[in-house]
Amino acid sequence: MRLPPLLTFLGLLGLQVVHARECTTSTCCDEHRFCRFWASKAECTKNPDWMLKNCQMSCNTCQNASPAARNPFLAQPAPQSSTIRRQPPQKAQSPQQGCPAVATRIVDNRRVLTPDDMLVMWRTRPCSDLQQPADCQTNICFHQNFRSFDGSCNNLQRPTAGGAYTTFSRLLPADYDDGVQSPSTKLGSRPSARRAVRWLISHSSVIPLPANSLLMAFGQYISHDITKNSLSGQCACGDNSQLCFNIPIESNDERSKKVSCINMKRAIPACASQLGAIRQQVNENTAFIDASTVYHSNVRNAEGARTGAFLRTIVQQGMAFPPVKNPAPMEFDVGDNRNSIFTGLAMFHTTFIRAHNKIAEQLQAINGHWNPDRVFHETRKIVGGVTQAIVYQEFLPTLLGPFFDRLIPKYKGYDQTVDPSILNEFSAAAFRLHGMIQEFYPLKDVNQRTIGNVQMKDTFQQIQRLINGNFMDDMYRGMMGTPARSPQRITTFMTETFIQSDMGSVNIQRGRDHGLRSYNDYRKLCNLAPLKSFEEWPEVQDQIVRNRAKNIYNGNVDIVDLYVGGIVEEPVGNSVLGPTFSCIIAEQFTRLRDGDRFYYENPTTFSTDQRDAIRKTSLAWLLCETSASNFGQVTSSAFSFDDSGTNTIPCSSIPKLDLGAWKE
Repeated sequence: MRLPPLLTFLGLLGLQVVHARECTTSTCCDEHRFCRFWASKAECTKNPDWMLKNCQMSCNTCQNASPAARNPFLAQPAPQSSTIRRQPPQKAQSPQQGCPAVATRIVDNRRVLTPDDMLVMWRTRPCSDLQQPADCQTNICFHQNFRSFDGSCNNLQRPTAGGAYTTFSRLLPADYDDGVQSPSTKLGSRPSARRAVRWLISHSSVIPLPANSLLMAFGQYISHDITKNSLSGQCACGDNSQLCFNIPIESNDERSKKVSCINMKRAIPACASQLGAIRQQVNENTAFIDASTVYHSNVRNAEGARTGAFLRTIVQQGMAFPPVKNPAPMEFDVGDNRNSIFTGLAMFHTTFIRAHNKIAEQLQAINGHWNPDRVFHETRKIVGGVTQAIVYQEFLPTLLGPFFDRLIPKYKGYDQTVDPSILNEFSAAAFRLHGMIQEFYPLKDVNQRTIGNVQMKDTFQQIQRLINGNFMDDMYRGMMGTPARSPQRITTFMTETFIQSDMGSVNIQRGRDHGLRSYNDYRKLCNLAPLKSFEEWPEVQDQIVRNRAKNIYNGNVDIVDLYVGGIVEEPVGNSVLGPTFSCIIAEQFTRLRDGDRFYYENPTTFSTDQRDAIRKTSLAWLLCETSASNFGQVTSSAFSFDDSGTNTIPCSSIPKLDLGAWKE
């Protein structure tokens, strides 16, 4: 029912603030759950005194307090813009000193959530509990040296920041159709996700990148380390329940001969969202780059994954692999249950588990007086540091190209005011780079000779081959010798035949499910000029793409989905992505670094010698070190494409991790 303006205004005067607070930054908030509704009724201009004070987000009066590195894409042809403005870092108080010994156990009486708990919850109610805050002081001697498994007490002032089973954050306020939770379809004016994919994104042509295909696989592995939606059960076509957001198939679509829709489950919101607050999705994983893919994001499963100082493994033909959880379809029992989606993903899980056990064995020999708990946690800390070093020294410079140094500012230390939680815009749009997936991957032997190939369709939930012979090393070498596919288009295999789904359509639909704002809003945030027409789109030079976008969005540039607009932007120079997604990804990884007390370059995390030792590691070293046989030759920059193998060097020439820095 529509409220008369006077009644709305009188209601505002009598409200008690802070019913359901939502913020983009610590100083930019909506203090009431109906701010979005009132703003839609023009109360920001009718009653500015109250609204501009209490509904800053909905009235769009926030100061631009997001990340402010330089965005090199704004000006053409010599781009020079900025991403998002950042306040000077505020140093955190150091954990309490005076601990008598290095603590390796936590006493925790909380109910710590697990994936099994989520399965039980969504069967009884359409929402999720959130992780209870921990009492950091109770276990301060542990938190002084080591991460908790669920991310609690990384920030000692805000114990749940970046923790598992907390909500995703946002760069901009949500834009649900009803202002609260209905998917963002712009009241039905947006095209179906499937139509957008068929006309704009799905394509069989391959545009190779200078990087190799390990970039895609490692990116997927890192994505699964830091983000995981809570999803409900199965959704059948015709199911219009609040748990489902199925994608309709049009009659002129070839797929309509087989199915009437593409099933999609909505991400489960936090239960607070069911009480009138704006719908906020839950991240089951810790946000931190902490190798939770190996160690889990809850203490119960983490303890079950280890035996003393080591991680549990099985041995096949003399080679160590993660334990197998399900025989059919086979999947590994590791920190993330999506490990069998792609064989390359399962390979990285295997590699990091092998790395843990090798490092633990060496630490045990170096420090014989350490008990198994100490060896385990020190090793886990090192593996997390090595993962971060690869991300910030190799992966991101390859992904962002020559603009890396401008997009991600130099590290200035841990900042307790930085929110490390995962951005909705990152998880539901910018980091969904499925276009990089190839349909075929060659297998190469130790002499760089092609000895076979693997089709992508044969790698989905098919990890049996991985535990036989030298398949894993052969596929690693094959991926290094295969250029990554440019993500601007998704192969038709992923949109037309992949497990009766369409990854492009799911990506668009997921952004709408999460209430993401339009592409133009994020262009403004990243200091790019908003589009005024499809004819004037400097980041998209292909006239066919412009015309098709204009057609399916009915000429309205302000309703273009973030995923669609961001993914079709053409990369600049040797970067992989266009400016909008580069901006969002850079902002996310800057937050993950600066808001992580255990980031490996933070002076309180490792000693100077230990930090230097981790800094010298590389993905090339990791592959050589964990090879079950003889990996042979490798490019020193493991993400660089080298088809012939002429630029490879022996594994013996790759700098190794010097664990002497950990000797006590």
